Amino acid sequence: MDSTAQSIDRLYEEHLDGVYSFILHRVPNSTEAEDITLETFAAAMTAFSRFRAESSPRAWLLGIARQKIAEAERRRESQRRWELPEWALTEQQRETLRLLLAADIRQLPEDAALREEAQRVMHQLLASLPEAQREALLLQVEQELPIREIARVLGRTEAATNSLLERGRAAIFRQGQHYFGP
Repeated sequence: MDSTAQSIDRLYEEHLDGVYSFILHRVPNSTEAEDITLETFAAAMTAFSRFRAESSPRAWLLGIARQKIAEAERRRESQRRWELPEWALTEQQRETLRLLLAADIRQLPEDAALREEAQRVMHQLLASLPEAQREALLLQVEQELPIREIARVLGRTEAATNSLLERGRAAIFRQGQHYFGP
């Protein structure tokens, strides 16, 4: 096996789970997530010789995944919604939102039903966000990318990316307050 094939294999092994997880949160079902994950790695194999390491391999793959998700969305002809900015929230609401986004769902009570319900609600809340906000939040929270890399993946400035994150957090707080709120 040549070094390029080994590099591609290593890329696949190291990033498959993260790419699949990112896609799964953005599409209606696991079957579509699996298909888009395959499309992402197929495109990455084709483009591997042009990868210049201007970002991390993970950010590069997530950028490709983002394009594949957009193609799938165009096929489904999804509609987008607009959300109010985070500045419309009180300080207490912002703090609750920060705690919500920092919480690891796996740390909730041992009862599997509660954990599954919390995951379902969070998935619904994320799905209700406009695409750009959802992407930015998933890249930050799930993929743990810094804002600079999120901005590169999204093709936006860091300031615009910060704004997306704020609006996304505000929307999740407002929509999920009945479930997660005090």
